[in-house]
Amino acid sequence: MKLAKKVEGLFKDRCAEFKEKYKLNFGVYYTPAENLCYTALKKFRNKYGVIPNVSDKEFFTNSIHVPVWHQLSPFDKIDIESQLTGYSSAGCITYVELDASAVNNTKALE
Repeated sequence: MKLAKKVEGLFKDRCAEFKEKYKLNFGVYYTPAENLCYTALKKFRNKYGVIPNVSDKEFFTNSIHVPVWHQLSPFDKIDIESQLTGYSSAGCITYVELDASAVNNTKALE
C-alpha cells in the first residue's frame, strides 16, 4: 500500500503540474477499462517479455483495483481500494464481482 500511495501521488502531482503548465484540465480517473488492460499487456510483453507477477496473467490489473484472483470479501476489497481514491482528481469506479447466486438474494445485496 505504501508503494501504491507513492505511485498514485506521483500521478496526482504530475497532473497538477501539467494543469498549471498547459492551462488544461489533466486528471487521474480510476476505471476498470478491461480492453485497455489487455491491449497494454500485449504491448508490454512485446517490449519487456513475460515477467512473473507483472505480466504473467492474461491481462493487467488496472487502476487501483485489487486483482480479481485475490479471494476476499466485497467489503475488504472496497476497504483496500478506498485508501487510494483520494488521489483521483477526476473520479473513480469501484466494483465487486459476485457469484451468480447473488441474483436470487437481492436482500443480501441491499
